[in-house]
This record gives sequence, structure tokens and C-alpha cells, in this order.
Amino acid sequence: MSETMPRFAYPIIPDCAWTTFIANCSTIVNPIKFQLSVDNVAIDLQLRPAVTETLPVVACFSPLFFNERWQLAAISIESYAAAGISRQIYYLMSAVKDVYDLLKLYEKEKLIDINLWSLPKHSEARIHLDWRNQAAAHTDCYLQYREAAQFIIISDIDDLLFPRKEFSFINELTIFFIIISKCFVLFLSTI
Repeated sequence: MSETMPRFAYPIIPDCAWTTFIANCSTIVNPIKFQLSVDNVAIDLQLRPAVTETLPVVACFSPLFFNERWQLAAISIESYAAAGISRQIYYLMSAVKDVYDLLKLYEKEKLIDINLWSLPKHSEARIHLDWRNQAAAHTDCYLQYREAAQFIIISDIDDLLFPRKEFSFINELTIFFIIISKCFVLFLSTI
């Protein structure tokens, strides 16, 4: 058993009664079960292994819901692949069948990973969670790919980012981090 002190993952949004939090604690090597308990009430937490492939640049996208624009998905996937993104991670809440089938084709080619995403099973989840639980999806993606990737981009599929100085993201991001040696995060503006 290990104790922790949970903290908010980001500043509180007043309109949202629920939020994402982070809790760090020590565990044993290769645990088979993980629980969170408060006042002797415990819930099981899902354990998933981190991705172990070598993926220099990963792009994590905000959850998609009722996605019906296959053109946007195709342009986004093809543009990021051409710019050297090793793997694109799509959190999918719902989509029309044509979009889902398209994503499955790209997943088969190992250009993308699809993570099925949903809100907590609670009658008030939509009211109390911000932006389709976007922060939790971004955190999930970071935790899954942080050991595999040199760089992780977090974005929306309709915010297309392109390297400006170099041909690929790996080269451009490497140069940024050499120039700004104590930098851990970059915020890129969209036009």
C-alpha cells in the first residue's frame, strides 16, 4: 500500500464540477491490480502497459465525437505523416461508419492508433466534465507514449501544424530543443 496526495492537473474551470487530477505513488514492479481508495472505499483502476516501440514524434489528438468529416481526418493524417509524425493517436468517442472505416485503414498501416474514449458512466458526466474530458485524453496519451517518443505533440485534428524551418518535425523539434536547452514545452501558434 502506498499513500499519495492528489492534485489538480490544470487550473480549475469554474463551470465544471469535475476535473482531472494527478496522483503519484510508489508501486511494486509489475503490479497485477491497482486500486484507489478513500475512506475505506476502493475502486479498481485499469492497468495498461506503456507503448514500447521507438516512435520519435507522436501526435495526440483531442477526443472526436460524432465525427462525420472524413476529409478532415484524411488531410490531417496524410499531412502529419508527410511531415514525419511517427504515430498519430486518435481518441474516438463516436463517428459515422465511413470515418471509422477510414481510421481503421490508417491504423492497419500503423500511421495511427485508435483509442476508444468515453465519458465516465455517470448521468451528469456531460454537464460536469470540460471539453469531452479532453485533459484526461491528453494525459492518457502522454502516459502511454512518453517512453516511446522523443517528442509528443498535443493538438486537434483541425489545427494543422507544419515544420517551418526543417522538412520534418523530428529535425525541427530537435533544433528547437538544442537552441533552447532548458526548454521542456513548446507552444506553437496556428494561423
